[in-house]
Amino acid sequence: MKIKKYIIPGTKLGTLSCFLIVFFIILIIIANIIVQMQEPRNDKTFFDNPLLSGTMLIAVLSGISSFILGTTAIIWKKERASLVFISSLLGLLVLVFIIGEFLVEH
Repeated sequence: MKIKKYIIPGTKLGTLSCFLIVFFIILIIIANIIVQMQEPRNDKTFFDNPLLSGTMLIAVLSGISSFILGTTAIIWKKERASLVFISSLLGLLVLVFIIGEFLVEH
């Protein structure tokens, strides 16, 4: 069963990284549902809508944590499962997006 070794994570850090990226995806779906269910609002800042901003902040923290834990598992624990590589890549994309939001003026 060598194929299972290269798909399913074998370390706790790798497994946690995969769970966090799934949690990130679930929170993004919940945030989209919240946006669709609410009527149009005249919010001036991101934090004027605490339900949506809280959900998105937890989702972003989950995505960045997935990148950090997945990269740690790959480098230090020699994790070679493809799910860990995918979760780390998605977490990196979240991190790059957030850094871009802070650096680029709107």
